Amino acid sequence: MSETDNNFAKKQYITFSLGQERYGIELKEGKEILLPPEITRVPHTPKYVKGVINLRGGVITVLDFKDILGIDNDAIYNEEDKRIIITNIAGIVSGFMVDQMQGILTFSSEDIETENKNEMNSEFIKGIYTEGSEVIPIIDLKRLISSRKEAI
Repeated sequence: MSETDNNFAKKQYITFSLGQERYGIELKEGKEILLPPEITRVPHTPKYVKGVINLRGGVITVLDFKDILGIDNDAIYNEEDKRIIITNIAGIVSGFMVDQMQGILTFSSEDIETENKNEMNSEFIKGIYTEGSEVIPIIDLKRLISSRKEAI
């Protein structure tokens, strides 16, 4: 593979903190990043549904990545650091609450290790990217959304 081909295969990933860990999703999956507006709780919904927000006249369901992925809420973040990542996966627009935005990384999908992803104990992890000594699980949003359609 030539260097040009290798550069073409690189993708960008949004990285963010959930608890004490850093996670990522493909940049193309994230449409917008918001400061959390007022979230209206919806009765009789699963714990991972934070509620709904009004985004330019549209109602968007906000989900909590930590509850979906089974992450302990032991890290302390300022409420001002929290963000909602708006996604549009297969026509389903939803928002995901994260503790803190970390930045954008660029790497090839070949750099994502898929063999040890089961160690992450989540069916929603597509693979693991390693940056130095840090392990960054990459979330499979398509799988996550398709499994949670009824709540969205």
